[in-house]
Amino acid sequence: MEGKRRGRGSSEGFVWAEYNRRLDLTRCGPTGCCGPGSVGVREFHGCGRSVALGGGSPSVGMLTISGSLADSPGVIGILLSLPLGSVSLGCLSLVVAPAEMTPQIIPSNSGAVIVGKATKDGKLQPASLGLGNGGVRAVRIRTARSRVGLEPKVVPGEQRTLGGVLVRVKSAGVKLDFPSGRELLISPDGRIHLRSGEKTLPFFRGVRLILGDGTIITVRRGANSRFPLASVEVIIRGRVRRLWSGTRRVVNASHSGVFVGTTLLALGDGGTLFKASAAGLLVGLERVLCPKNSMQRTPRRRLVILGGLLAESLAKLPSHAPQRSAQFPQVKEAALRFAALGYLFRGMTARPPGAVGELWFQLRHEYRLKVESTQNGILVIGLYRGAAPIPGVEWTISGKTEIHFVRPVGGTRGGPRYFLRGIDLGKSIKSLLPDRETCANRAQVNRVVAALGGSRPRTLKVKRR
Repeated sequence: MEGKRRGRGSSEGFVWAEYNRRLDLTRCGPTGCCGPGSVGVREFHGCGRSVALGGGSPSVGMLTISGSLADSPGVIGILLSLPLGSVSLGCLSLVVAPAEMTPQIIPSNSGAVIVGKATKDGKLQPASLGLGNGGVRAVRIRTARSRVGLEPKVVPGEQRTLGGVLVRVKSAGVKLDFPSGRELLISPDGRIHLRSGEKTLPFFRGVRLILGDGTIITVRRGANSRFPLASVEVIIRGRVRRLWSGTRRVVNASHSGVFVGTTLLALGDGGTLFKASAAGLLVGLERVLCPKNSMQRTPRRRLVILGGLLAESLAKLPSHAPQRSAQFPQVKEAALRFAALGYLFRGMTARPPGAVGELWFQLRHEYRLKVESTQNGILVIGLYRGAAPIPGVEWTISGKTEIHFVRPVGGTRGGPRYFLRGIDLGKSIKSLLPDRETCANRAQVNRVVAALGGSRPRTLKVKRR
């Protein structure tokens, strides 16, 4: 679904020019520092951004520029300002060309990772997925006293998120200005555009965008071409505010209704978008938009295993196991042993980039984790010890998500595979994403697992005559 770069004479420049004309931009970016430049509609405005580093020391004899900054294509030059009669460094200004940004470094290009702490208050944290923080600033929690007099002015059709992203709505589309410098434009035809020319295919049913600070932006499309934008809503910490309704900008509270469009995560520096689907303890990501200079280090798809929820489910085994069992005498001891293995899922464990074959993860102390999709579309996660062919516990994800004790023989001799009934984990994973978990979400996660090599081979049944 990823778009290609367009030339200056394409319709891409018209989209941004039309939005700027209707928005009546008289300043450069959300902060404002000069008028629009003459570098063309596909380039950023003509002013530079400067960072002043004050202070200094009389003992400064040499100025060293770090390699990551000196090699950046955006650095034009360095201006040193020394006070007369002083040897101290008075001011250092770095003039950065806004026409090309240095993308945020992405930690891992692996296609599958286990993330230990990916949720907070039952919600998925996009910044913990190992693909960047989404170009937002760190969210500071202010007390009620510190917020007095600091509430931003309410402007119809505008909203600034907790992470500093400015959302502005006009009839020409929805524009997002990230603190990292990245810009996104959701046009009325359902496409999402980058300033550098990349764009997505149209999302006919609308799009729901989850930012790195947890803000949710929902854009619903209209039923006809005269009114292409039906509504635009911004959800910040559970509070819904509508910015657009029908044909005009508004500012009022709202109740978020049923949404049937596509859910995307804004990662990287804000310009890398992934289509997200959650199925139980797994989150499948498929890349739909990415800047050209970040494609080589951004995976096309990623499977995220929520290790924190795996550890929480293991802790529930001792209370589920019976005190005595004739069929499985060691069940209580095994439950206590598995409950103490939550440390295996701390931090981030990545599958080596470029790995092929079955989806195995090597954990500490000779433990291994395997993810696979059965022929019936059931997702299975197994925890193995050493080279054992049968796991000790398994998580199954179908209509509901459960954790099971696996019998020592694992059903290989014709008996049942699991001991007792499984523990339902529905309450722990109820609302990871704003969407309800559906068959379509599980199907997308199955596609991601199959693409990474986690699908079981299908057996052909031959009828004998």
